[in-house]
Amino acid sequence: MDKDSHLIEASLRTNKKRQEEEEEKVFQLRQKLQGQQWLEEDLKHIHKQEMQLLDILRQGWQGAEARGFHNYLEEQQQVDSSNWKKGMRQQEEEIEDSIQNSKMQLLDFQTEQQELQTRWLK
Repeated sequence: MDKDSHLIEASLRTNKKRQEEEEEKVFQLRQKLQGQQWLEEDLKHIHKQEMQLLDILRQGWQGAEARGFHNYLEEQQQVDSSNWKKGMRQQEEEIEDSIQNSKMQLLDFQTEQQELQTRWLK
């Protein structure tokens, strides 16, 4: 084999390794996204429990001060819930963006791999 063939073969191996690393990255990002979705389900469950507790408090406490405290607790719970949901959406969007970037990188690697193989076979 001549010098060009060795260089192309080395480039093919390097490209294949980078492609495998990028595929692993996509796999890990998808696992992370699935974990985020599980956390979101847990958050919904916790929100439901918080609302049940607020109802219990509302039934047990009476008077103007109690109502004011209930309102405060409800508002605080809504703010916390909204912040959690917003943060989770942002994280999911970031993960989705990373997955898309990795997919684009994989396509680039595959194109480069095909070009190198074509050159190598000549």
